[in-house]
Amino acid sequence: MSSEIYSSQYYNVQNSKKGSIANAILKQYSLGIALIFVSRNINT
Repeated sequence: MSSEIYSSQYYNVQNSKKGSIANAILKQYSLGIALIFVSRNINT
């Protein structure tokens, strides 16, 4: 019983780590797109 709880907690921690990394990548990606969009608007 306790091992099941531990493994599920470990699984949740691993998932949240992956999620935060994915969120960081997504934020940087969207920031890059926003910068490209702004620079295009300035150039025109």
